[in-house]
Amino acid sequence: MADRERDLARLCTLNGLACVLIGSYHLLGGASRTTPGAGQVSASIDSQERFYAGVFVGYGLAWFRTARVRPVPATDVVVLTSVMAVGGVGRLLSWKQYGRPHLLYVVLTGVELLHPAAMLAALRRR
Repeated sequence: MADRERDLARLCTLNGLACVLIGSYHLLGGASRTTPGAGQVSASIDSQERFYAGVFVGYGLAWFRTARVRPVPATDVVVLTSVMAVGGVGRLLSWKQYGRPHLLYVVLTGVELLHPAAMLAALRRR
């Protein structure tokens, strides 16, 4: 049981690290440098991209906080994975309205919709 709890905490830490790194990359790089297919973007779009990148860094920090608590709070894992799933649904809405995005975003859509199920399965196994 302790091993599964430790593994769940490690998954939470890994999620946090990925989100902080990805968010920081976008925050510092801006939309035209970090978004495949974006081309030239307006100041407004770049501003929005950097804002949401900062929010994604905060999302990663929330994963770090969750990973430090023992036992790992189930409610936190459910909420954080739900946020990821909502993001994946947002990508599906965009895909429906504007068409298929760059392959990277197709892959990310899958990750964002499957990741919550994997995390919830890990939560149930502990």
